[in-house]
Amino acid sequence: MAVKEFGWQAKAPAPPVPGAVFTGYETVLSHGTRTGSLSRLIALLLLTHYDGLLAAGRGDGDEAPAQPLQGVLPSDLAGCRIEAEKLPFGGGVEIAVLNGDVDEVAFQLRPPYFDPGAAVESHDGSCDADVYQAGLCHVSSPLALHGSARAASGQKRRVFGAAMRLLRVGPRGYGRLADDMQRIALILFAVACAFGQPAAYDQPYRPQYHFSPSEHWTNDPNGLVYFDGEYHLFYQYNPFGDVWGHMSWGHAVSRDLLHWQELPVALAEENGVMIFTGSTVIDARNTSGFCANGKPCMVAVYTGHTPRSAEHTTLQTQNLAYSNDHGRTWTKYSGNPVLNLNMPDFRDPHVFWWEPTRRWIMAVSLPNEHKVLFYGSPDLKAWERLSEFGPAGATGGQWECPTLTEVLVAGDPRQTRWVLKVGLNPGGLQGGSGEQYFVGNFDGARFTNGNPPSTTLWTDYGKDCYCALTFNGIARGELPIMIGWMSNWQYAAKVPTEPWRGQMTIPRRLQLRKAPEGFRLVQEPVEAVQRLRGRHFTWRGVNAADLNRALKEKIQGNSFELRSTVIPGVAREVGWKLLAEDGKYTTAGYGNGAVFVDRTQSGVTGFSTDFPARTAAPLAIGHAPLELTILVDRSTVEVFAQGGQVAMTNLAYPPEGARRIEFYSTLGKPGKITVDVWELKSTWK
Repeated sequence: MAVKEFGWQAKAPAPPVPGAVFTGYETVLSHGTRTGSLSRLIALLLLTHYDGLLAAGRGDGDEAPAQPLQGVLPSDLAGCRIEAEKLPFGGGVEIAVLNGDVDEVAFQLRPPYFDPGAAVESHDGSCDADVYQAGLCHVSSPLALHGSARAASGQKRRVFGAAMRLLRVGPRGYGRLADDMQRIALILFAVACAFGQPAAYDQPYRPQYHFSPSEHWTNDPNGLVYFDGEYHLFYQYNPFGDVWGHMSWGHAVSRDLLHWQELPVALAEENGVMIFTGSTVIDARNTSGFCANGKPCMVAVYTGHTPRSAEHTTLQTQNLAYSNDHGRTWTKYSGNPVLNLNMPDFRDPHVFWWEPTRRWIMAVSLPNEHKVLFYGSPDLKAWERLSEFGPAGATGGQWECPTLTEVLVAGDPRQTRWVLKVGLNPGGLQGGSGEQYFVGNFDGARFTNGNPPSTTLWTDYGKDCYCALTFNGIARGELPIMIGWMSNWQYAAKVPTEPWRGQMTIPRRLQLRKAPEGFRLVQEPVEAVQRLRGRHFTWRGVNAADLNRALKEKIQGNSFELRSTVIPGVAREVGWKLLAEDGKYTTAGYGNGAVFVDRTQSGVTGFSTDFPARTAAPLAIGHAPLELTILVDRSTVEVFAQGGQVAMTNLAYPPEGARRIEFYSTLGKPGKITVDVWELKSTWK
């Protein structure tokens, strides 16, 4: 297996840079979707695993030639995968220190993602900018490799201990270093593959069947696309910490929308330009000229955000990058930007192919004007303005993340409408960020709203679904698939999770349902969730006390699917207490003509006064039974009522051990209750 397939790129060494000290690098080793603390140590070991990767003095003044980081990955290690991730240097365990006479060593890392001033420190500032950006920098003595080795208990702790003992090499031990490192790397590689789920994906609040990055901050999903059997999820990502900043596109792939494999950063902040939200298309006709070897390629269309500085004001422009290896490596277009209005707020392009006029369509927001602009292009490079939409609906905050999608009407596969979804921050229905949608028609140039401009339709009635996007590349005739960011800008930087902050909603299928007042969006979890079902509990009856006894005896959990049908009868309110323990719980139910989720008593809520909340959605059911599908995943509660007529997404942070499920009613007894509960298996195991 060639090195480049694993993200390493061999180049001729650049001219030496005197006086530079290399103190950081990015790479992580993992098996499938698994990453963790063992991976961090193995990544360090890999630096010396290849023949000639590191040339160090043998002691006694013996000289050794400098060698670049290049070579071929041994075939016996092909069962695991190398992925990009920033390692936290400083304050950790000292893995190895080479502080003798070391000749210049050329490090060639791809994709590099250095934090300026932290990853590479130059004593004399002589690290040339071009060399730096290429990920090519020579270093001289001393060379220190440090890492944070947060070992788990038991077998992992013993492995770390043995590895660190073997790595305590003195100045005269350099001659044995490469051999020792190679042997340890081989052993730990096998151990990492055998361990299964690392601790990194098993923290108390870590969702087990929703995507979240192994560590650091994430917000909006970006560039969702299906291509050659893989669903690609790009997302706003800070490779350097768990708060917003250094925005780049993280990247994960899946074949079923649930089992995700985290890949290296796809598009990195560069030259002071952050990578904001956008979309990815498959250029099957090579209209862009970016595709190689007569095959389709992936093209990302994204907002470049240049923050305000002493030299210039804030600027947002639309840009391109392309990939000819299924998104594993990317090249930014040398002609960027392709669309520039010289504005500080002009962002979040959604792009798709319009076959009748054989051109690309872009929907992009003017946030402060509460408008969505539409552009057309034959080649993704030259854009012509076609029309605009807005203001309309809710205008209490900036408009962001527009998505224009053709959606089937339920019961009539020949009938469709176009749904224009727009994010709003602040000004969401429940406070903070939220999303609205418009239903109408699109003729290839202009979107026409099918409702009065004052009509406001909300995509999700909870507090924690924002910037939801649909996948490009889904076959015509299939129901579109949408994923959103599961958080709210009111408190996203404060939620009590580590080492990650931010996660995605469950992927949802979309269709429209004809109601007396017009077409309304319907959302349901993707069918792949059913394949995660494990232990099953089922109950039918009218006695709530009997139901709760059976629930307590037969099933408890914090990652499960609950489907219930309840006739409210004379009860004022009916519902479910979820993630219950010691008087703390999150409720999901129905009362006073509304579906609701109440997390005011859910557990940990004090990190923000905006977090404790009861969210509600009007829902008239008449004498029909209340139908609820509820997905719970440690810190997430997603409710779909009446077959997806209402969707409501909320975070919750329950106390330790909160696993009980209880049914309740107030001021009267309900009628017949039907419930099925399935434990859902972790997708990280």
